[in-house]
Amino acid sequence: PAGERQVVGTVKNAIADGAARQGAIVTVAKGEPDVAIAVRMHDDEVTVSVDLAGRSKSHRGYRERSGGAPVRETLAAALVMLCRHDARSEALVDPMGGTGTIAIEAALMGRGAPLWTDAAPPASERLPGFSLADVWAPGEPLYADTRPAVLAADIDPEAVSLARAAANAAGTDVAVVQSDFRELSRGDIDSALGGRAGRGVILSNPPYGKRMGAGSELGPLYRDLGAFCRQFRGWRAGFIVASDEFKPAFGGRPRVEKPIRTGGLSARFLLYDL
Repeated sequence: PAGERQVVGTVKNAIADGAARQGAIVTVAKGEPDVAIAVRMHDDEVTVSVDLAGRSKSHRGYRERSGGAPVRETLAAALVMLCRHDARSEALVDPMGGTGTIAIEAALMGRGAPLWTDAAPPASERLPGFSLADVWAPGEPLYADTRPAVLAADIDPEAVSLARAAANAAGTDVAVVQSDFRELSRGDIDSALGGRAGRGVILSNPPYGKRMGAGSELGPLYRDLGAFCRQFRGWRAGFIVASDEFKPAFGGRPRVEKPIRTGGLSARFLLYDL
């Protein structure tokens, strides 16, 4: 509509004129702009904002491709925070790690590392006055002396290969092993983490009905997961759950039960004291 085009033109002219008064030249690139500007109007109030990221916050830049039913990076980071994982003194294990998103996010968060790789910097790097280099050395973790002990395991060799590639691209030391979690003992995990699995958190996104397909039996899988977790007395265990079969099969009572959405599905986050 003509009205919308007039608003866009007015905003564009205002930005260009304002930049010119500061000695800068602004041009419009519809395809791949260096900086995106959003304008919203509610009643008589107009809000102008600059997209400093340039992409979805879930696109960190360390993953070339993902496997089936991946967890969004932003959701994975939120789960790590919900578990209150302390990377200075606790290990983190994902026994059904898929392509490693939860493990990688935990390792990055533990060091306070930047969420962007050098190959995919945020849009703010192209905007004078907003570059990360203006506030701290680019690429420098906030907690550079922290060495997170993080492990991801998966039975699928392709997922393991993708997880290793992503962990390397993210600059993390995540231990990635190919194994069915039923065959992993606490000793195996402690050995893979260099003897640093004394305390910790198990955090995972186990399969559920929509991902397993019709006719799949979830109860035995969840019971086996419960048995695996009970090796880790004194740890915490957190899961995204979208099946009513999980709680009775896993056993015990969760300390935290929180509604959450994943992949468009309504689910719950459960946190157990083991």
